[in-house]
Formats: sequence, structure tokens, C-alpha cells
Amino acid sequence: MAIIAVPADAAQTVCDALMEAGVRAILNFAPRRLTGRAGTRVKSIDLSISLESLSYFLSSRRNGPEQRESELDDLAATSID
Repeated sequence: MAIIAVPADAAQTVCDALMEAGVRAILNFAPRRLTGRAGTRVKSIDLSISLESLSYFLSSRRNGPEQRESELDDLAATSID
């Protein structure tokens, strides 16, 4: 198992070298999608999405439980066309 955390332009080269070395599971933090090969699993993590999720968590906690319940009620009442 290996973790890739390099600039985008180096990520595929590093991935290829890891696969050549026999690594079969790669966690990719580089800001690009990588191409694996048969028998190798590459899981890409998008840090911008993770940061957005954490930011949302922090902002929703600032409003307090009553505000969040109200927001959930509003969402439940919204119809999807």
C-alpha cells in the first residue's frame, strides 16, 4: 500500500513506479486522476471536497441545534420536481 502526495505533473509517474514495484493499493492525494492497471486499486481523495464538508460542518454548528432543525424542516418541505 502507498500514498501519493506530489504535484499533479509528477503523480502518474510516481503511480507507474509504484505499480512496477508491486504496490497493489494506492491512496492518491495529488490533484489529478490517476490511471491504474489490472490488479491495482487507486483511490483518489479530493481535498477540496473534504475541506468543503468540514467547513459546512463548522458553519452549521455555529447556528445551534434550533437553527439546524429549522433548516431540516425547510428541506423536508421542499418538493423536488
